[in-house]
Amino acid sequence: MYIEKVPNRNSPPAVLRPDSYREGDQVKKRTLANLSKLPDDIIDNLKLAEVEAIQLGLFDQVNLVEFESEDYPDERLIACRNPLIAQKNQQQREALLEASEKELDLIVQATQSECD
Repeated sequence: MYIEKVPNRNSPPAVLRPDSYREGDQVKKRTLANLSKLPDDIIDNLKLAEVEAIQLGLFDQVNLVEFESEDYPDERLIACRNPLIAQKNQQQREALLEASEKELDLIVQATQSECD
């Protein structure tokens, strides 16, 4: 998951939750959610989760974790983990690694054939 700010000419930037997917060899993007109307503190919390600042081992059996942040003193913050999204992210990582390995194999083959 990532959050992106898209500048607008005459209005505040749009805060979007994009998703990327492949069509053939092309990587395309689509907007899953427009977060522009959310308060800045919620967007900041989403960005914390985005960089995986929260260790997955901290989640209890109901996939909730309670934590504190210096940005929000005297407040209790709670995040939830979605196992379906975690599984989707794992599959995407594996697909990207597999595609990278294929490309690297092609490079190795090309350099070996040039050396022969």
